[in-house]
Amino acid sequence: MRRSISSSRAEGFSRCQKLSHRISRLPYLHRMLKLSPAFSWRHDAPRYKPKQGCVLAALASLWFLACWDTESFVRYIIPHRRDAVRLAATDDTRWWCERGGVNRKLRDCFEEQMQTDAVALLKDYETYMASLPMRERSMRKPLKLYELPFYVKESALNSFAMGMKVYEQRPTVAYIAAPSHSGKSASVLVGFLRSREQGTMDGQGLEFTHYLYMPFANNGGNFHSGVDEEELMNANCKSTKLRVALGASYMRDCFRAQAFEKEYVDDWIFPNRIQSFKKTARNLQQDVCEFMRRSLNGRLLVHVDEHRSMCTNPAFRRGALRALAELPFVQVLATYTDIPPLPAQKSSETSRRPIPCLLPDVETIMDQRLQMECADLENEAVLLRVATLRVTLGLALQKLLLAGLHFRFSEIDKLCDELNGQLLHANVNVKRRLENCIELCNRKWTDDRAGKIEGLIDLLCGIREDSMEVQE
Repeated sequence: MRRSISSSRAEGFSRCQKLSHRISRLPYLHRMLKLSPAFSWRHDAPRYKPKQGCVLAALASLWFLACWDTESFVRYIIPHRRDAVRLAATDDTRWWCERGGVNRKLRDCFEEQMQTDAVALLKDYETYMASLPMRERSMRKPLKLYELPFYVKESALNSFAMGMKVYEQRPTVAYIAAPSHSGKSASVLVGFLRSREQGTMDGQGLEFTHYLYMPFANNGGNFHSGVDEEELMNANCKSTKLRVALGASYMRDCFRAQAFEKEYVDDWIFPNRIQSFKKTARNLQQDVCEFMRRSLNGRLLVHVDEHRSMCTNPAFRRGALRALAELPFVQVLATYTDIPPLPAQKSSETSRRPIPCLLPDVETIMDQRLQMECADLENEAVLLRVATLRVTLGLALQKLLLAGLHFRFSEIDKLCDELNGQLLHANVNVKRRLENCIELCNRKWTDDRAGKIEGLIDLLCGIREDSMEVQE
């Protein structure tokens, strides 16, 4: 089971010990990790062994490797006939890994729980689809994320979905903070659908019936425009209390425009008289009840994307998020490259709660994108190289950004073509082909463009809450 970067050091150290044992079984992973100054190798026939303590030292500096769901790459090494090893059986492919699988599930959910003629956005599925997240592609047509496969392990998705619907005693905004093109937006929709399959957790978890995506930037031009700090000053909103109240009013107007008019706020008009936060929240609650009239006892998941683009003022954004989060039947989940402007958990106010970003299932990606038929998994030497390739390919995918999996002629697409060229090279033995693939992946995540190790940690595990780069 995967843990976030904030897991206890004792638990992480234990995982490092386990992982170091697995790494010691992979000679070609040793060669890859020579790039880290924390590693030092000597040759002890018949195989390489790390000097005592070197593995743990390197894993402490490469903390992300311990946080990665190692089962996705190395699998469990199991004794098998004359000390050979084999990979443990993999999970079956699920609907989220299939092209069109997410769309099919979402349509069923929409027709069962959401569709109603009384709400413009929910009148039919085609109208609702137009409000869902998209991925922009410069001059090309945006990609509709709900039509794409989502490569993730079932166990990881289950944990993610459970984390989304945790019941909190006080109002809380859950959030995923990770770099662009790392799968944040797509993961929320898939997690929503998976949480519905799981049901409630002993009757105490949230059971979602509605999903609403509210973007404030990008998304193929379908987003609510933000408010300038200068406009706040011109409106004589200098106090924090007034800015919080204005943020709530802004959020209500955005919700009403999207839900009941199928539109996005393009140029927000300041109210002539600023209502109190509590009064705006009561009015918004009535709007949400009207939106959920098909399932009045249900729960609404509001996915707020690019929350910083609402306004540069944190008090304004805080009011906007609180207006929805404090409603009794609404869960807000924010995605952006930094954390929401709310206090940490255990605060008496509306607080924030981190959810770790999902990691890709590299084995499924390899099965679908690479020509692995040449690999004889009964051969231990071949098997070890395949396991090492999983690790290096996973790092390369994160370095090149996961969205490239769905872009033709992207860096990831080019890498897959290069890897397949090596794998299909009939004049070279299989072990050498796999070694060449490993070297290709190594170069993708270790060259100068890869930047600092902290950047790789960000990509693998999401941005840590104590990072100076994400503080307000």
